[in-house]
Amino acid sequence: MLAISAIHLYSKNYFVLKDYYTGVLALKTTYESAEHDYLELDCGATKLVIQKSIRDVQNKIRITFTTEDVKAFRKQIQENNTEVSPLKMILGKLAFEMKDPDGNEIAVIQ
Repeated sequence: MLAISAIHLYSKNYFVLKDYYTGVLALKTTYESAEHDYLELDCGATKLVIQKSIRDVQNKIRITFTTEDVKAFRKQIQENNTEVSPLKMILGKLAFEMKDPDGNEIAVIQ
């Protein structure tokens, strides 16, 4: 059985993504290298890694997070002036979607 251990986001906008994931989404930093513009964030069993890219990254990705109370988390995200989709069912679970500042898709499911 395979499990995701880390998701890597490479961005020319490293500091914008860092502020978004640590501020708006309130993920906790587990490791950071200021020298290399490298950041690891705690997402439970999976790490989210943000690293500065010296070139534009064309391939966007989608990250799916889970939460116990999707309605409360959606409200919290909206309070940070982040645009989110209406609540909907994704794979039989209540969810909403949004994009990070680089245009990567994010889904949050209960």
